[in-house]
Amino acid sequence: MWLIIAIAGIIFALIGRVKEFRDENFIVFKRISLLITALCSINFIYSAIIYNSYFSNTSWRMFLETMPGDSKNVLICIGLSIYVNFVPISIFRK
Repeated sequence: MWLIIAIAGIIFALIGRVKEFRDENFIVFKRISLLITALCSINFIYSAIIYNSYFSNTSWRMFLETMPGDSKNVLICIGLSIYVNFVPISIFRK
């Protein structure tokens, strides 16, 4: 479920970028995307706390191997959403 929500965050970020490129109102889409990214980040941190309580004194590699597969994908989507939201639009314009 969180993976679908994280993908929606990326979609809202991309819609915001397209609207920004066309000089339309894009702030609403960007804020929705950042809100979804924040919620997914909080969920990832909560999952990390829960799983870390079971596996204390381990490395991050071992920790990420024991977490569910969706958590890794959600973390990738969080990174993509942050990247899409904060890359300046001047890179895409000629």
